[in-house]
Amino acid sequence: MTESCVLYVYCQALSDTAARLTQMDHYASDEIASTSSSIKQKQSKLLSQARERYSNLEESLSLQQFLRDADEAKSWMSEKSKVAGDETYRDPSNLEVKIQQHQDFEAELQANKGRIDAVVQTGRELRDRQHFAAERIE
Repeated sequence: MTESCVLYVYCQALSDTAARLTQMDHYASDEIASTSSSIKQKQSKLLSQARERYSNLEESLSLQQFLRDADEAKSWMSEKSKVAGDETYRDPSNLEVKIQQHQDFEAELQANKGRIDAVVQTGRELRDRQHFAAERIE
């Protein structure tokens, strides 16, 4: 059972007890009702803070996953940029091998297009929903 569930059960039991004592015209009914109300307010505030914290953690997780994927994509593109900039094609020896290597290179670029597009799309989605790190994501 999570802490919020335990807190809910505990506060509900406390509220039920307070209601029962108040209905029985306990001599401290006013104080019991006041304390019960105060506890309910604090519980509500605490649960709201917990939801906000959870939301912030999810946003942070989204950012970390995006940054990881973006770094992997940048690294891969940097590696492939070196291959694309290779000028050994000027050397006439082994042209058939070089043509095959280039075809393999193009196939790899095409195969990874979806991954790169997904990273870009995720970045746009985070930016569009005004993620707290939108400037960093750009």
